[in-house]
Amino acid sequence: MELGETLEFIRRNKNIPLKTLCGTTLSRQNYYRIVHGQVNTSINTFKFILDQLHVNFDEFYFIKNNFRQDKIFADMNKVKTFFDKGDLKSLDKMIAKYLELKQINQSYLHMYCLIDVLKHKLSNHASGPCEALLCDYLTNVET
Repeated sequence: MELGETLEFIRRNKNIPLKTLCGTTLSRQNYYRIVHGQVNTSINTFKFILDQLHVNFDEFYFIKNNFRQDKIFADMNKVKTFFDKGDLKSLDKMIAKYLELKQINQSYLHMYCLIDVLKHKLSNHASGPCEALLCDYLTNVET
């Protein structure tokens, strides 16, 4: 589902009247322009709409993703479990998986580095360039 389609899906399924959702803050016309992808919305307006729908961003994203957990979040949960259990073998399998994917986009690269850092932490070895890359990313991220 697209952003606007998801917003409207939530609104209709919760039986929230458009007048209630928009209140005095957002015009109905602007809401429909957002829903139909005619305009981009600010983060403040998007947050306002989510608040009026009584959903947080994670719930919105879950619904937008057709009620499936994002693959990378599911893998993060697996990595956490493997790390908590000290399961180096499973962490190695995850590293191999993300080694192939890390060229595709930044999220996969960061996941690869996160697994690498955790694996090195378990084995008491220095993690090297991945740790530096993650530190640089985290210190420069805005949210």
